[in-house]
Amino acid sequence: MCGRQGSVVVYNQPFESRINRELADAYPTYADALLNINDRMVDLLIPFRTRILYHPTMGGSASLKSVLPAFVTDMNYDDLAFQDGDTASVRYLKCMKGLVSETERQEIFENLRVYCAQDTLAEVRLLEILYEYA
Repeated sequence: MCGRQGSVVVYNQPFESRINRELADAYPTYADALLNINDRMVDLLIPFRTRILYHPTMGGSASLKSVLPAFVTDMNYDDLAFQDGDTASVRYLKCMKGLVSETERQEIFENLRVYCAQDTLAEVRLLEILYEYA
């Protein structure tokens, strides 16, 4: 639960807001809570996209997968089963549509937990970097 107060740090607010709006449409019971989250989002992407903070190893990209290893050298996605959001999304949808066996579904959900935990920790670590430069 995200609660009803305080900032919600995300990476790529337009995407995250759109997903929450789609979820609110699909699950009206949770619409108020989801839209409340949208109102409190703070986009961690902005300082990197606008090059307020930039490192040449980002290669001109402000994606999380480019920014993270540039500033947090002990973290990357290389050893994960899912290394990007597109793969994670496709696998999740396969599960939701019942296109995989129960064994594969369990494996996918475990890999999703690991991938999402990595994304969350990446955002925490990048927020720490931003505080260092503030």
